[in-house]
Amino acid sequence: MLTPLPMQRAQLSLLKDEAAAAALLLAKHGCFNPEINEATPQQLPELPGKAYSLAHHEGQSRLDKIFAHYELPTPQFDGVTMRPVTLEQLASVNVWLREVWAQCSEQQETMRTLREDHRHAMQLFKTLEQFMSLNIDLTQLQRESRVMNVRVGLVPRNNVQRFEEAIGLAGHVAIRFYTGLDQVHLIVAGPAGQAGDVERVFQSAGWHPTEVPAEFRGRPSEVRANLTALLDRLTEQQAQEDAQRIASPGKNNLRERLLDAAHTVACAAP
Repeated sequence: MLTPLPMQRAQLSLLKDEAAAAALLLAKHGCFNPEINEATPQQLPELPGKAYSLAHHEGQSRLDKIFAHYELPTPQFDGVTMRPVTLEQLASVNVWLREVWAQCSEQQETMRTLREDHRHAMQLFKTLEQFMSLNIDLTQLQRESRVMNVRVGLVPRNNVQRFEEAIGLAGHVAIRFYTGLDQVHLIVAGPAGQAGDVERVFQSAGWHPTEVPAEFRGRPSEVRANLTALLDRLTEQQAQEDAQRIASPGKNNLRERLLDAAHTVACAAP
């Protein structure tokens, strides 16, 4: 059976400059439980504990993100002598940590942009495979012409034969250039003056138009060579950014200053 220990309520009054040292001493003893009372601003115009707690949380949270960004091990201060930390000291550390995190955020944004560009290039590479059987300048499929009506799109495999016959009757030709599992990719071309005649054919056949990416300039083999070079450049840039990020803590005593800041925040924890 659990038996509650006898408790006594105590009220401490001390100078504000000694508050941090008193808080650390009480925390070390581990037998003092601060009591939260509802008080009006007139009774307690200042709540230093709340501001201190918020400042500590801000510093610890930002330190965790900075150490993770630089892939540094989280410092441990077990057995290290604690010292009192004032709210002003904690605020000063937070100002510096905000500056460091701003630099980290810039690096992360650069890496995010590079990853997005790499992902987009890979998607273009995958899309290009559908056009590799063609031996034409792909920009011709992107231009609007007053003379020719050129469309690129998909038709279900079950409808493609009837679609080709109907398109032919409307004065257009359909060229298959890639066959998927359920869809056939086609180029449809014909006189611009007869463009309206094929709209019903498109609708009845389940036609889905597709756009040729603007990055596809030249023949498919040329586009593939350009995309390969682009992917190589992006991969190299990502490697350089990663190397710079990992090396950053070794410059301007950043690692040592981060450890000092972490120690200050750890001392504020009790």
